[in-house]
Amino acid sequence: MNYRSFVILSVLAFIAIASCESPTTAIVQGNISGRVYLQPLKGKIDQENHAVSLNLAGNKSYTTTSADSGKFVLTGVEQGIYSLTYSKAGYTPYTMDNIQFVGNGTLKLYNVTLNEIDTIANPPDTNNNSNNPVRRCYGFVQLFDENGDSLTDNSGVQIAINSTNITSTTEKSGLFYFQKYPSGSYDITISKNGFENLVIPQIVFPDSNTIKSKKQLQFQNYKTIELAKPPSLSIQLESVSFGNYFIISTQQDGSHDTTFTFQSSSLVSPQGYGKRVWGYLIMGDSKDVNQANYFGTIDNRIDILSNPERTLRTSNYMSTGKYQFQTRWHIEHAGQPIYFRTYLMWARGNGSSIQYFVDPKTQRKVYSGVSSSNVMMYVFPTMYK
Repeated sequence: MNYRSFVILSVLAFIAIASCESPTTAIVQGNISGRVYLQPLKGKIDQENHAVSLNLAGNKSYTTTSADSGKFVLTGVEQGIYSLTYSKAGYTPYTMDNIQFVGNGTLKLYNVTLNEIDTIANPPDTNNNSNNPVRRCYGFVQLFDENGDSLTDNSGVQIAINSTNITSTTEKSGLFYFQKYPSGSYDITISKNGFENLVIPQIVFPDSNTIKSKKQLQFQNYKTIELAKPPSLSIQLESVSFGNYFIISTQQDGSHDTTFTFQSSSLVSPQGYGKRVWGYLIMGDSKDVNQANYFGTIDNRIDILSNPERTLRTSNYMSTGKYQFQTRWHIEHAGQPIYFRTYLMWARGNGSSIQYFVDPKTQRKVYSGVSSSNVMMYVFPTMYK
């Protein structure tokens, strides 16, 4: 074989070897675009100031942030199967799975809407460690001013668990948390500068080992505590009297119930307040009868639409018997002086009822945001004995 033939064979052999090797595969890339909207709890869909984070995960990861309009483009994405997560603080995240991207151009995704998280109904957990969840309880406080109007800023209210050193403070929404708390029944004290303290008896705190993440507290019959300033009203107790109606009835078990009539009249000022107000009258043995030392009470309300004179009148049938927290009190008070005082408050919320809490030890009612009248004395009739 001469030299020329050897060169030609070598070149052919090199070409043959090269032709057996795998060709280099070209990487196919393209873009993925879309649009995201924000839906607040109230109002229309927000189309400005979005700044939603987008995380595309698959063979590789890509991230971007949407424009103010909600539009976004992920560029240079390699072909593959991906999932895309939309997220923004304060909104429920959304994940679009099984995105099959072949590259060569732009894949346009369908529009996505993120809903604002209702932190009032479902407060977020601050501990993201699923192996050690935050077992906490929470509640709400709504503030009312002296005109009976609810405030939008409910922050700065302190909630203290009595007989402990545990406290919490409300956020603007009125939301508060206890991340450490004792299990069992405890009185709590609600306080804020400019408001009178409110003590709510016997609130049940759950065993933290029995809840998975969080538990809303129940404040006797309510889920939201109303802390109110005393109303910008005054009330004058003008008259009290007992009527001639008197009857004793015997129950099947042999116990007795006594029923008699009672009337009172009070005047509310100033004129033109234009709202519904609630009043309740208490009776006790002391000249300084107040919410902490009375043995009987009557509730009533004034509706300005039907009572332009602004008088708070009561005309009730009162009963005493074994079902009263102080039974048969009319017997021991026959011929004795009884002292009366009326309290007044705005009909807050929808005005159909007033919020109160009951002390289980004394069965007395606890209110927030009241003003009181003068005290009147009346000698209880001996005929009722």
